[in-house]
Amino acid sequence: MQTPWLEEVLKDNPNKWTVVTHHHPIYPSSCAQNPEIRDVWQPLYDKYGVDIVLQGHDHSYGRTGLMGHEHNLPTGVTVQSEKAGTLYVVSVSGPKQYGRNEFPFVRRAEDTQLYQIITVDGDELRYDARTATGALYDAFTLRKRDGEVNELIERVPDTPEYRRPEIKKKP
Repeated sequence: MQTPWLEEVLKDNPNKWTVVTHHHPIYPSSCAQNPEIRDVWQPLYDKYGVDIVLQGHDHSYGRTGLMGHEHNLPTGVTVQSEKAGTLYVVSVSGPKQYGRNEFPFVRRAEDTQLYQIITVDGDELRYDARTATGALYDAFTLRKRDGEVNELIERVPDTPEYRRPEIKKKP
């Protein structure tokens, strides 16, 4: 029921930038793989040139590079196509936190509350992810290019990835 509606909205979209948001992630940052959502919606995002997909649910942070449907694979995908174009973000702002999976995100975090600031100015979309204290954790700029895939300009700060401390198991 949601898929036909989503396709109609994307097909008739007159805007320069297309940002989609939904709760369950296509590329999860913590637990299940969600192939059902990925198999149905990612081809629509590719077909209609969605620029960025903002998602939640997983209670940890993860961001891909530019992804295309030809890499619609479960955990372990490492190849990214220069022909691809959609960028996927999973974030959490609440206090409930989960560990992360090993999907090869460009940037990820555990046990870290984050909020995002997104600004659009003509052909540029700037994305900043900040911690609850305001520290910059992740950042990039997408630049529109006529007839081509967006240019992804990484602005990731030198901040190390936030990870849970390893719990040593008793022998």
